[in-house]
Amino acid sequence: MRIGVQIYGQSGTDKKLCQQVSPGFSNTSNTLQHSLRSQAGFQKLVELVCWYRQRAYKRDHENLYAIYQWRHALGHAGLMRFRDEHNARHVTLPINYRCRPEVLRPATALIERNTERVPKDIQPTRDPGGCLHVLANGTRTQETEQIALQLRASDPGEWAILARTNFLPDAVQLMLASAGIPFKRIGGKSFWESGLAQAFIGSLKATYADDAIALMTTLNWAGVFDTDYIEPDEDETAGELLGRLSQTPAGQSPGIPQRQARVLRELHADWQDALARGRIGIVAWGAAQWLGEATDENRAKALTWCAEALGKLPGDLSTRVAMLTLADENEGDAEGACLMTMHAAKGLEFPNVWIVGCEDGRCPHADSDIEEERRLFYVGMTRAEDNLVLSFARDEGEPSPFIEEADITQLTVNALPRI
Repeated sequence: MRIGVQIYGQSGTDKKLCQQVSPGFSNTSNTLQHSLRSQAGFQKLVELVCWYRQRAYKRDHENLYAIYQWRHALGHAGLMRFRDEHNARHVTLPINYRCRPEVLRPATALIERNTERVPKDIQPTRDPGGCLHVLANGTRTQETEQIALQLRASDPGEWAILARTNFLPDAVQLMLASAGIPFKRIGGKSFWESGLAQAFIGSLKATYADDAIALMTTLNWAGVFDTDYIEPDEDETAGELLGRLSQTPAGQSPGIPQRQARVLRELHADWQDALARGRIGIVAWGAAQWLGEATDENRAKALTWCAEALGKLPGDLSTRVAMLTLADENEGDAEGACLMTMHAAKGLEFPNVWIVGCEDGRCPHADSDIEEERRLFYVGMTRAEDNLVLSFARDEGEPSPFIEEADITQLTVNALPRI
């Protein structure tokens, strides 16, 4: 990937080009790029081959597409600085060719709240015929269930599910996988690539297969034991390994690791007994609760989403785990819904867009500048060509203030009309 920074010669045509500001390029330009464009004389074309950006793309896709503050971009201030220093003619583009009026007008009402912006009267070229819904749900699970219901009743390939961060697409991914709805993750890593997911699968496989290696994956992630120095013996089962870890060395008092191993050994026996009686939910929720105690609140929530997703699938426990992970392996080939952050969605468009997690503190994010957050939400809204859904979960917080700022007054509760 390459960033091309062009400095033209002194001919009248080239100089005129340098005196026309491209809003999108200037808003995402940084100090180095501004300096290159500002060189006196405009002697030659300069190409800046940015191998750093290519490497950064692989490492941090979400940060790469951060709107306007990406890599120290100068934003509105940089745009005005370039205009003033070069007496540039400012050309605005007030025509929107993508969005239906039902989507564009609330988005425009929102972005007009920003003070650091170039005023322009954005007008749609398309006729009315779209719709915008704000959906209130009691819980995050209910919110993702509504997404699955909507996608099942339509063409999933015409939908994009957007969120402020990569955390919430995990919840949507698990719900869609359990419902058998095709999807693909754009940008951030799939949920099942995370250490949390591997630890959860390890705890389940240690139960239904009595697999000591799978148990070690879970123990490593949870940090319960100094497992660098513990290896399962050949043909040792998970239960036997836990029995060995529970033993106290001769002449010593039981330490915390031994006491934890004894608790986990009892849980392991209980889960195997529940599994023998067909009580898969007890195993899934038990493993989620045990691992949740070893992590933070957000990851603990993700573990509950895993347990809920397993509960919706048919078959024995090993079959359910395989179904969830197989959906993840096949997502790259799926012609289904696109799951991504609003950062990653910049420059894309879809017939239907659903922005999930529209709660205050998440949209706008509590740790970010309000005007930057408003720009980002505007970008998310205007990815929709025809239909837009904004949803929130009441148990996660108050609705986003952006909903009121966009002059949206109609609220749908719990169930969404089919789009």
